[in-house]
Amino acid sequence: QLHAFAEKAYRRPLTDADRKPIHALYDKRLAEKASPRQAALDAVKLILCSPSFLYLSEITDESAKALKPHDLATRLSFALWATPPDEALLASAKSGKLTQDAELKKHIERMLTDERLSGFVNGFLDSWLNLRDLGGMPPPRENYRAYYAEDLPTSMKAEARLFFRDLLK
Repeated sequence: QLHAFAEKAYRRPLTDADRKPIHALYDKRLAEKASPRQAALDAVKLILCSPSFLYLSEITDESAKALKPHDLATRLSFALWATPPDEALLASAKSGKLTQDAELKKHIERMLTDERLSGFVNGFLDSWLNLRDLGGMPPPRENYRAYYAEDLPTSMKAEARLFFRDLLK
């Protein structure tokens, strides 16, 4: 279970170098008379503190012209969803099919129709256009009642987000 968790956390297949510290910590904690549950929890902490989890580390060699499937899946998922890859994307990467143009296009189209795209759209537009600041300096209430009655800042943000999402599709 720890290996399955680490594979999801690292967003790639585990290597022997990844497995060794997990086993070593688990065995050490058991030798120190910790319960199996506590030893496993400590191993989970080790996994979550690992640079492979905290950073988008890639296994593709820098001199390679194309990304390896797991690296491609991670980049694609974080670019479009701002989240780790889902099961379908990981399965395609594991089979090696993700590097084929038709398979990649299929996943991109699937991801663009998924609701998780909203996280990317909202974050990108908030940074690029400062949408989070829209409505931060409202006009006087007595002169601009429609601004408040129709909640214009929310509508303006929604319009920009829907337009950008449509452009992506």
